[in-house]
Amino acid sequence: MPGHSWRIGPRVSESDDLFVTEERTASVRVGVEIGGTFTDLVAIAENGAISTCKVLSVPSSPAHGALAALDAWGEPLGEVEVLVHGSTIATNTVLERTGATTALIVTKGFRDVLEIQRHERTRVYDLYYQKAVPIV
Repeated sequence: MPGHSWRIGPRVSESDDLFVTEERTASVRVGVEIGGTFTDLVAIAENGAISTCKVLSVPSSPAHGALAALDAWGEPLGEVEVLVHGSTIATNTVLERTGATTALIVTKGFRDVLEIQRHERTRVYDLYYQKAVPIV
């Protein structure tokens, strides 16, 4: 929620050994999407200002791509109220069938849920309709 305040600290004062806290207001929402080639970041400030950046992904370590995007963005992370993350890497791996062998575990009576494919059938009356090969 915009304008949410939290306390950052405790910090040690430079003048003595007392603990002090500093109050800040978080006002930026950030989204990071890790793709196979690029990692994208979009930030929306409380005043509506939008900033973006794009960096190369690190396929061997997707988290490093996300951290690189946050670093390239260059704004103080203490101002971030919400950070959301998405990844097309996992989706593409499943769709391209390039990942590990995968199984779908369902409860009794739903074994054929992927075979039936009722949910996304776009041509209900097409007599020549070909069902897609299940991805799992």
